[in-house]
Amino acid sequence: MAHIRGPKVNLSDKEKDEFDNITMDQIMAMDNAKKLLKLRDYMLQEGFQPTADAAEGRLRSLGVAAALGESNPSIQTRDQREEARAASKNLAAWAREQRDVEKERGSKRGSFLPKVGLFEKTGNTSEGTINVTGNPSNNDTDAKHPSLVSSFPPPRQFPTTDASSVASSMQSSTSSSSSSKKGATTAALPPKPTSEDTRRFIERNLNLDEDEREALADLERNRGNEHFRAREFIEAIEKYTGALGVLPLPPPASEFQSAAPASSPSRLPASAKRRRDLLVALHSNRAAAYVMSKLWAEAELDSSSALAWDPCNLKALLRRATARFEQSKLKEALEDVEEMLKLDGEVKEAVDLKNKIEKKLDLTVRKRIQIQEDDEEEEEEEEEE
Repeated sequence: MAHIRGPKVNLSDKEKDEFDNITMDQIMAMDNAKKLLKLRDYMLQEGFQPTADAAEGRLRSLGVAAALGESNPSIQTRDQREEARAASKNLAAWAREQRDVEKERGSKRGSFLPKVGLFEKTGNTSEGTINVTGNPSNNDTDAKHPSLVSSFPPPRQFPTTDASSVASSMQSSTSSSSSSKKGATTAALPPKPTSEDTRRFIERNLNLDEDEREALADLERNRGNEHFRAREFIEAIEKYTGALGVLPLPPPASEFQSAAPASSPSRLPASAKRRRDLLVALHSNRAAAYVMSKLWAEAELDSSSALAWDPCNLKALLRRATARFEQSKLKEALEDVEEMLKLDGEVKEAVDLKNKIEKKLDLTVRKRIQIQEDDEEEEEEEEEE
């Protein structure tokens, strides 16, 4: 269902960030009519009718005079005052309902482990503010390694985790994925979504057109980043999963890898690259959330999904190396770290992790040698007897 668009609204980066992450309680507390009008028009422009309705309801609760910037309340008609009171009452009831939902959701927090649902999508590298280790960061960009600044993800069950096999599996599944009303392919819903709310969110928004779904996916990514910074990793995973569920698929990864060189005009449209970048960011970001939740297998799969579309993504390489190290896949972890250092030899996290891996490998080899020597000594003693 297409939303009615409001007038074009130009926002500063600060205003856009505030509006993208605004809550019902914050809307109800606002008393700046001009700001509320701007919020309403922006949400209409972005296609978020419920939030626009909430802003308009708050405007009405302030009174028509306040909404129009007038100082004389006597110009309000009786019908307008009644309408404002009714709107305020409805908005308050809605806000209570939203708080109840959030309270119930909070009571369940930590009571389950998120399932892995690998969507065929690609993600935006205009990522939030998460560094390679997955720790919250206050910087929106990293001057030296802009690609290391933030990304997390969702995964699909692949028989192997190398980039080529993941890409092949993702491409083959693309042909059987569902289509939107405009024929745009989107990732199939995972068999067991992380939560009922996420499943409903995906199903409810699949009828939007491609551009609306892309904008919604980017908005959910930003919300996931906010949860990540607040160390609410399960909630962040939910947001990234929902974003991956509604994001329209870009062309297969092979088309990007075989596209014309940078010196020539690409035959792929800008929207394809934008969606690929967003898909990569979502998978990489979700991997970071899985790392922070110590869900190593899920983190490895999500990182592999990101690398299927962007093999040189340093963040995804580091996160997969970390996940593999924690699963004692030392050889594979070392390969990831060495690949990182080929791309950039000054990534401190990669150097530190390589030292840890080599130390553990050395200990493993020593233990094997010691066990072998002990076995040989036992055999010699038995022969002497």
